[in-house]
Amino acid sequence: MTSALGVLPALFLMLVLFGIPPMLSMLSATRRAWRLRARRKPDGPYRVVALCSAAAFLYNMIVLLPTAQALKDGGAQITTMHWIGLGLSWLCFWAWVVINVAGRRRRRVY
Repeated sequence: MTSALGVLPALFLMLVLFGIPPMLSMLSATRRAWRLRARRKPDGPYRVVALCSAAAFLYNMIVLLPTAQALKDGGAQITTMHWIGLGLSWLCFWAWVVINVAGRRRRRVY
């Protein structure tokens, strides 16, 4: 029987890499859409980003469930599904950066 202490850091690292970027971009996009909707401006692109981020988060969690089981049983391999999930997380990270930079107000200095 192997120790579970070696599995936990790997599982936490995978949760951070696969779960946090889609969640951050989804929250930022919905917050920006709400602000635009309150000003009666179109919020379509931000809603699409929020839905895509939610889909990426769901995909990543579906990929991580069997991985967590395999880690518990003794070992897991990184497959194409993991690389796709990591790519989606990378895209969501950059969507979060762009939303936060584009959402700021530009103030004029006179």
